[in-house]
Amino acid sequence: MLGCASVRLGQVAIIVQGLFEKSDSIGYDAVFEYKILKKALGESSVRIFAEKFDQSRYPDVKITSIEDFYSEMDSFDVVVYHFCDGWNAFDQFVAERKFKGRAIVRWHNNTPPWFYAPYDVKLAERCVRGFENIRRLAQVEGVEFWVNSQFTARQLVALGGQHEDITVVYPGSRYATRDVPLRVKKQHGDEFRMLFVGRVVAHKGHLHCIALAEKVSQEIGRPVRLDFVGRKDASAGGFNATLEQRQKSVASGVTVNFSGEVTEEDLNNYYNNADVFVCLSEHEGFGLPVFEAMLCGVPVVACTRTAMTELLSWHPLTIPEMDTNVLAKRVASVLDPKTEASIVETQLEIAKQYTLDLISRQMMAGLQGQAGPLLDVPAPLEGREVAKPTFERDALFDFGENYVTTYDIAALRAALEADGNLSERLQSSYASSPLSYVELSPKDFQTIGGTHTPAGIQFPLTKAGGHAVFGPYVRIPNGDYEATFLFKTSTEASNVSASVDIVADGGKVLVARRIKLNEAAVLMKFSIRAEAEIIEFRVRQEDNLVVPVVFTGLRLARDGQIAQLVAPSYYMDVRPNGGLLYSLGFGKRARHNKAREFFKQADSERDSDNYCEAAKLYRKGLELNPMAKAYWVQLGNMLKDTRRPIAAIEAYDRAASLSAPDADLLLQMSMAYEDMGDLESSASCRRASLEQKGQGQSQ
Repeated sequence: MLGCASVRLGQVAIIVQGLFEKSDSIGYDAVFEYKILKKALGESSVRIFAEKFDQSRYPDVKITSIEDFYSEMDSFDVVVYHFCDGWNAFDQFVAERKFKGRAIVRWHNNTPPWFYAPYDVKLAERCVRGFENIRRLAQVEGVEFWVNSQFTARQLVALGGQHEDITVVYPGSRYATRDVPLRVKKQHGDEFRMLFVGRVVAHKGHLHCIALAEKVSQEIGRPVRLDFVGRKDASAGGFNATLEQRQKSVASGVTVNFSGEVTEEDLNNYYNNADVFVCLSEHEGFGLPVFEAMLCGVPVVACTRTAMTELLSWHPLTIPEMDTNVLAKRVASVLDPKTEASIVETQLEIAKQYTLDLISRQMMAGLQGQAGPLLDVPAPLEGREVAKPTFERDALFDFGENYVTTYDIAALRAALEADGNLSERLQSSYASSPLSYVELSPKDFQTIGGTHTPAGIQFPLTKAGGHAVFGPYVRIPNGDYEATFLFKTSTEASNVSASVDIVADGGKVLVARRIKLNEAAVLMKFSIRAEAEIIEFRVRQEDNLVVPVVFTGLRLARDGQIAQLVAPSYYMDVRPNGGLLYSLGFGKRARHNKAREFFKQADSERDSDNYCEAAKLYRKGLELNPMAKAYWVQLGNMLKDTRRPIAAIEAYDRAASLSAPDADLLLQMSMAYEDMGDLESSASCRRASLEQKGQGQSQ
C-alpha cells in the first residue's frame, strides 16, 4: 500500500496477455518496465510472462509462458499485471487473490463505450465489460494500481478506486530512452502538411481532423495534405466504413492519406515532413504521440481534454473545446516562422522532462509505497476564448472530460441486456425435441482481415493476423450442444488449414479442432455446465488461400431442448425449414394458447404501469404467435413509453407489415419518430394519420 514507508521488493513478475503485435502500446510498456526493473533490481529478480507471444518481436527479452507463472506464482513477492480489456480469466485470477504477493494492476485507461455504440454494439459491450472488470478489481482489498496519468487516476476514483492505492507511472516510449534529433523540415512547394499518429478508432478524432483540414485549406488558401499514421482496427467495420465514406467526400484541395502501421524510419520521415501535428482525440489516457511530436520539434495544435488537459492547457495553440474556426487559425499561425520557432522551443521545455529517469523514479516510488514525481507543466493559460462548436450539425463529438461513472456502467449494461441484445438472444423454448437448431448469421460475427459480403464473411486470400471469424459472445444455458460451422468453399482449398475453437467466457477453450477449409460443414460438440455462460466461436486461418472461402453461418443445437433464437428486431422470424417452433410439431393451438397467457400477463403489467415487464411478456407471446398485429402495436407502445423509440419503430413496422397501418398506429409511429429526433418521418406519419381519419369521417 502507498502509505507504507518502505516495502521489501524481492521477486517481481510482470504479466501481459500478448507480446506479438507490431504496434502494441501495452506490450511495449510491459517490456519497457521489465527492462527498468531488471536494471534496478538485478537480472534474476524480474521475469516477464505472457499468454501469447512472439519471441522474435522482442529478441532481447526472455519471455515465459503464463502457464509457468501459475506453477511458480507463490515464489513472487510482487505481481505487476498489465490490464488488457478482454482477458477475463486473469482479471478473475487477480480479483480472487490466488497468489501471495502484492498485486499491482497497470492500467492505461479504457475507451468509453459510447464512442463505439453508433458503429458496433458488440465493441461497445466489450468496453462495458472492460470497465466492469476494472471496477471489480478496484473493489478488491489490497490491489494497487499504476495508472498512466492524473486523468486516469481520477477516472479510477470515479469507479471506486482509492487515492492511496493509485500511483501515476507514465507509459514507456523509445523517445524517452534517447536524445531525439529535431526535425529537418522539408519543403513541399505550396502544399501544407498536417499529421496525426494513433490507432484508427472512433475516439481518436480522425473525422474531426478531416473537417479541420478542409477549414485550414480555406483559411490559408493552399492545398492541404492530412496524413494519418496508425493501424486500423479491422473489427471496427462500422466506423471504418464511415471514415472511408468521409474520405471520398473530402473537399477539393485536401488530400487525406491513411498509411497504416509504418517503420520507425518512416515515422521519423512523417514527423520531418509535417508542418503541424493535430490531435483532436476525444479520449486520451496519456497522449504519447503528442510527446513524440513535441520532441521532434513539430508544432502541436490540439483540443485539451481528458489527459491532454494536464499536458497542454498552457499551450498557446490549444483550445479546450472542438471549434474548427479557432483551430484553423491556430494551425495557420505556424506559417509565421517566429511563431513556429517560439512554439517549438516552449514545447521542448516540457517534452524533454519525459525521460527514462523520470519513469524509473515513478516506478520505484510506486514499489516503495510512495507518490512519484510528475511533469512540471505551466499553469493553464488565462483569458482564453470560450469556443462554440462549429462542426456539421450531425457530427458526433463528445463534451467534457469523458469520465465513465458507475451510473454509466449500470445504464449501459441495462441497455445492452435489454431485449434485442445478442448476448441474450438464446433462450429455452417450450418445445422438447432432440437437436433442433437455430442459425447464427455471419452478420452476428466479427472478422480480422476478412470481409463482410452478402454471402457471408470472406476469408483473406493472404493469411490474416487474427481470427477470420470470431463472436458473437452469446449467453446460453447449461447443457450439451452441437455447433456446425458452415462454409462456402471448394475442393481446391484442401491444402489450406484452419483452427476452429469454441471458447467460454474468460478464454477457456471448450473444444478445438484443426480442419481443412474445403469442408462445407464442421460439426463440434461441447458442453456447458455453468448457467448462462458466454460463448465465442472462432475460426483462425492458418495458410494463404488459393481460392475464396466464405463463412456462411453457424447452426447451434442443444440436446433435448432447442436453443431458441430471438431476433434482434424484437420479433420471431419463424421459418418452416429453420428447425424452429413450427417444425417441431409444437401445434398451432398449443402455441396460441401459450401466447394468450403471455398477452394476458402483459396486459396486467401494462395496466399496473410496469411497462418494461409488459414489453418482455408481449415479446414472449409474439414469439409464439407472430401474426398477432394488435400486440405488436402494444409492444411498440411499451417500448416507446420506456424511451426506446428505435425498438418501438421496429415493432410498429412489424405490425404495419401484417396489414395496412390505421390512423392510430400511424400516430404512435409519429410520436416514436419524434422521440428519435426524426422530425421529417414524424411529420409524414402524422399527415398520413390525419388523412386516414379524414377519410374515415367522410365515409
